[in-house]
Amino acid sequence: DFSNLTSYLCMIILFCYFPSFNPALAKSRILSHRGRINTYFSLFGSGLTSFIISGLYNGGRFVFEEILYGSISGAIIISGCCTVCIYHWASLIIGTISAIITVSFLSKIKPFFVKHGLQDTCNVLIVHGISGILGGFLTPIFIRAFKKKDESIYNDIFLRECDDQAGIQ
Repeated sequence: DFSNLTSYLCMIILFCYFPSFNPALAKSRILSHRGRINTYFSLFGSGLTSFIISGLYNGGRFVFEEILYGSISGAIIISGCCTVCIYHWASLIIGTISAIITVSFLSKIKPFFVKHGLQDTCNVLIVHGISGILGGFLTPIFIRAFKKKDESIYNDIFLRECDDQAGIQ
């Protein structure tokens, strides 16, 4: 139907532009590049995992809504720590975890909410809320790990000490 086609078109546009949104406030070109690459890896992990998990939960059939929101959740969860994450495999794992959680919530927990009269019509709580909260918890962890691994450019990124910045995040 036309609504699903429009949603897929918007998802493709988000896949193209989200990697430039996440590191928009990076202080250097190196960090901006790192943020874009990490966002691409996270989107790749969440997109691939969304298809796999949706197929597993639904007997080999793909559910449009689960794939759409599961794929986008990878960019949402990495947005807070895209410039701080050093290893690209970590971004891939973060996107994969985000898709597993989002598709699981959409497949298993959303029907429970609907049964009890709680509506999340645009899936804002599931996609943005849960992914954003998990990303918020990951950011201080990556800030601490980043300081230990790459002390030389730490001061160029943050204006505060490591513990203060992790607390603020």
